[in-house]
Amino acid sequence: MSPGLTLTKWYLDLVADDGQVRIAYVADLTLGPLRLGYESLLRASNETAAHTQTLFHSSAEPTVDERALAWHSRRLNVVGRWLFASAPVRRTVLHAAEGSVDWHCIAPRALVTLKDGDDNLSGLGYAECLTLTIPPWRLPIDELHWGRFVAPDTALVWIDWRGPHEFRSVILDGEELSTARVTNQGVFDEARGVALTFSDPMLLRAGALGGTALSRIPARLRRALPANALSIDERKWRARGTLRREGHPPVTGWAIHEIVKWP
Repeated sequence: MSPGLTLTKWYLDLVADDGQVRIAYVADLTLGPLRLGYESLLRASNETAAHTQTLFHSSAEPTVDERALAWHSRRLNVVGRWLFASAPVRRTVLHAAEGSVDWHCIAPRALVTLKDGDDNLSGLGYAECLTLTIPPWRLPIDELHWGRFVAPDTALVWIDWRGPHEFRSVILDGEELSTARVTNQGVFDEARGVALTFSDPMLLRAGALGGTALSRIPARLRRALPANALSIDERKWRARGTLRREGHPPVTGWAIHEIVKWP
């Protein structure tokens, strides 16, 4: 195990009504004597392919109060506010001698306003914070399926670990769906008559982390990481989502979901 590893990773997103996407990552990594901050912003629209701007430096974490999360990155020239529209959820995904993984879904559904340079966007979004004390490349996992679906009056979020340590949590408006299934096509719970299906997917990111999200990682950290750390494969999409529940009319919204595979 790598000594003194702690990774705190914030994920913040917004999908505007017209389908424009902004996804922000803010992270702080301590790995032995190394400490590194990380900020990135992914931008995409129906007319423009996804592009990510990434900076490695001491990053400013979001601030959270009872009503909202706020984040300001001077270097990325972005200011955003996530006004909470649903209750948070929190799960301990892993607790073992080797380390732990804490998943804190701060805002399953949020009303977001974001100024990105000269662009002013608003819409529905999501925010979470993941804290790890075990190296990501040593997680006892083969695949991760993660996603969130947000509509004006509902939110569905899921995390599904597959491999040596299996863990699945699917939460619909604060209710745990213990019998739900997560697939490439959506999320389904036949026992409760719940089905979320995807349509019109747009690929946001695909490939090994060493060539995508971490392609500009500083050389000193690249040398400190094992080869398989940068070979983790991530594929992320934005899609239209349709949620059907027995006794309710269908609800449409935007989904962001991903599949991550460990080498």
